[in-house]
Amino acid sequence: MPPAPRLVPLALILGLFMAACTDNTAGVPVSVESGAITKAMADKAVAIFLDECKTLSVGAWRDVAMARASARVSAAADRQERYGWGSELEIVIDFSPTLTTPTANAAHAAQRTLTYILGGASKPGIVAKDRISQTLCGMKTTEKAQDSFKSVPALAVLGS
Repeated sequence: MPPAPRLVPLALILGLFMAACTDNTAGVPVSVESGAITKAMADKAVAIFLDECKTLSVGAWRDVAMARASARVSAAADRQERYGWGSELEIVIDFSPTLTTPTANAAHAAQRTLTYILGGASKPGIVAKDRISQTLCGMKTTEKAQDSFKSVPALAVLGS
């Protein structure tokens, strides 16, 4: 008589595969300074960011070579004043030298690294300074090195 099928290990492997496929942070490593935003808050904010910036996260993500997020205890003075942020999360995204998506090719022609700043407090949202970062996140584009702010109420998860 043939041995009984081994369904438990297969179910376990399938469960792990499904969990890996539904990672809302798309493998973005997050570092958190002591006393700043918690790791759980930062992970949630990264997932919100990826949902808000679909042109980037869907249209060009497979061409991202590295993405990282780091939380800081205190926001830059201008963002403290303008948005009331006490702490912030910076997301830096580097494109691969070889690109496969039209969206990433257009972005890479202008620059290779994108930077976003996320904050909570009284005006939760995303800030991007350069036009490519702004465009790939569906933000209003501004003159060079001027902040564009995208209101994202869900980022209140980052607190003050």
